[in-house]
Amino acid sequence: VRTVSFVQRYTFEFDGTLLPEAVTLGDFDNDGCNELCIGNVDGDLFIFKMKEERWVKRNLGMITCLGIGDIKNKGDNSLVVITGEGLCYIFDHEMIPESKSSAKKESNEIPHTYKQKFPLNISQLVITDVSNRGGNDLVVVLDTVVRMYTWDQDSE
Repeated sequence: VRTVSFVQRYTFEFDGTLLPEAVTLGDFDNDGCNELCIGNVDGDLFIFKMKEERWVKRNLGMITCLGIGDIKNKGDNSLVVITGEGLCYIFDHEMIPESKSSAKKESNEIPHTYKQKFPLNISQLVITDVSNRGGNDLVVVLDTVVRMYTWDQDSE
């Protein structure tokens, strides 16, 4: 019997316990290729590009859900991280100090560009145009409640 695999397989080193909604795949850096984003209950966020760990953020709190999308409606994707403590962090790739060389950076710590207090116990998030207004909304699911948030350009 001969076995053929048509799927390229990658293995990532990751420590910690993660929740099912704390894993997402999307084009965080807007280059046309997807990145794997993983958050654990210890508050560590890891972003993998291809086979390597590219960016990291620690001490965010218990990460319950992640999402990638154009939440600011500017044409660029952002990474939305929500924690069990009720904090919402938004990360934008253009705010990351990048080295022009291909050598590994001394620090791959990623800064957040926005932080806001949200309700506790958010278990899921979706970034989509719910209101059919031509811009994305952030929809979050709590235990028995669904809430929708819209980015206000004037608040920046």
